Amino acid sequence: MPVQVARMNEALTVWAPLSDRAVACLPRLSRTVGPAENIPRNEPARSRPARDYDRARAANPLCKKPDRPRENFARLRGYAERVLIDPATLSGRDVGMIRKILSSVRAPEKLAEVRARQAHDAARPLASL
Repeated sequence: MPVQVARMNEALTVWAPLSDRAVACLPRLSRTVGPAENIPRNEPARSRPARDYDRARAANPLCKKPDRPRENFARLRGYAERVLIDPATLSGRDVGMIRKILSSVRAPEKLAEVRARQAHDAARPLASL
């Protein structure tokens, strides 16, 4: 399998779903939400994005996009981890950035369609590409 196809498949089957889980860890912040201390603390039993990422990275080293600090997924991991530990550590700028990232994420119903199509594409045999 060509390396580029393997990277694409890893991005579609590993990193995209993990990014979706990081989004799920963050509250949907309306414009009316005030300072970071008003963000509800999530359940401690919820999945921790940093641990999930570390496990996935150890098993999936090809795609480098999740490591790029300016990518939304890397930013989301950091913010989600902070929200889970102590949301009061987020500044107003952090809350604004979370809002911006979340606004760029597709609506859940459309996201499910996109992820299903991506999974289908990743499962295709190489001969059909």
